[in-house]
Amino acid sequence: MRNNITYLTKEKLQEDRNAPIVYLIHGRAGNFDVMWTFRRSIPETFSIIAPQAQIPDLVGGFSWWQVQPILADRKTANDEATKLLNFFKEYEAKNNLKPKQRVAFGFSQGSAILSLILQQEPEFFTGVALLAGFVIEYGEADFQNKVLPRIFMAHGNEDQIVPIDKAYSSKEKLEQWGFPVEFHEDTVGHKVGAPGMRALTNWMQSI
Repeated sequence: MRNNITYLTKEKLQEDRNAPIVYLIHGRAGNFDVMWTFRRSIPETFSIIAPQAQIPDLVGGFSWWQVQPILADRKTANDEATKLLNFFKEYEAKNNLKPKQRVAFGFSQGSAILSLILQQEPEFFTGVALLAGFVIEYGEADFQNKVLPRIFMAHGNEDQIVPIDKAYSSKEKLEQWGFPVEFHEDTVGHKVGAPGMRALTNWMQSI
């Protein structure tokens, strides 16, 4: 593919070319293996694709943009979001896929890159799950006269990596833009707890 993004599909794609798809987007210093813990929340009818970021992180794994020694600016992050969006489109075109529903799960930095894609092309997804994550606002996106995807958010109120206040402000921003948001708070750190996983499963079933 033009973007050279590597990816993993642990299971065979659904034979139906119109079968729904879930993209699993890992966080900072992750890889395409780490998001499969969310597999149990995804109905069997979905194909699952996990792309991997291209920037080797100083602490190991891969990141969507640099955090250390200097945090990348918002334009760089937005450019990386464009590359990921193009990967989605190229992957589906290469495999002749026309999914009737398209969902993405993003964890931490993975949720941030999805928030930028939402601002670039809000109608691309049917639903987006922002897990222990946050929204990056970039530019002046136009959401008028567009069918916006449903948003699921799960966040721990003991999260020391992405404080809960950042999740609250992200929720408020999404709602100001017009996105329908389902928000779940749990007493955990930088992860999704058992209640959040159950809520995510129910949300996926409702989609």
